[in-house]
Amino acid sequence: MCVFAKAPEPGSVKTRLTPVLRAAEAADLYRALLVDTVEVAESTGANVVVAFTPHGARGPLERLLGRHRRYLPQGPGDLGQRLAYAFERLCDGPRPTLVVGSDCPGLGPDRLREAAEALKSSDIVVGPAIDGGYYLLGLTRPRPEVFAGVPWSTGRVFEATMARIGEAGLRARVLAVERDLDTPEDLFDLYAGTRTATWAEAYPRTWKKIHALLPPRRLSMLEEVVAERRGDGPG
Repeated sequence: MCVFAKAPEPGSVKTRLTPVLRAAEAADLYRALLVDTVEVAESTGANVVVAFTPHGARGPLERLLGRHRRYLPQGPGDLGQRLAYAFERLCDGPRPTLVVGSDCPGLGPDRLREAAEALKSSDIVVGPAIDGGYYLLGLTRPRPEVFAGVPWSTGRVFEATMARIGEAGLRARVLAVERDLDTPEDLFDLYAGTRTATWAEAYPRTWKKIHALLPPRRLSMLEEVVAERRGDGPG
């Protein structure tokens, strides 16, 4: 199993949260998410690899996660090229490989086991995200064609990926939709959502950090920002 990670530095991660959080706070939240995600992945018994970008991120990640873990540079190119490279390096014979993001608190151990089980009867498994991307992708062997021509960093990533899967004639399993933690809306919904209890146990650092960052005054500010962005605010 592979966790995609970025350098956990202010100004480099979770930048879309900065309307509400300072850059250092957003980086702190990302670090909590990343550590929780790696531990969730390891809790399934899988061999976990942390694929990092940029090239100089290994040192900061080793200080955060420990030097005992296995690290792999993501390499150059867009996200599709980096995903293709990771699968090329990690798919070993008959063993399938799951690649997950580092910012989806809804991704618990049971979902990872479900994804691994799905690859026993499917060529590919995809976990779609609410924003139109995906939080998980699993393959039984490298399939670079799946990543060709996908409009990365848009709301059409999942749609385009499914089209590539269909064109390649692959058997696909689609998992339940989950929410990544990228925007003020995501932050608010994760804080106030009805499913909070289902991820708080698996992501304890993230849960604690979100609540530390959102005392009543900051929460009110977040609500105002979200209402305005959704068109519910004044003006």
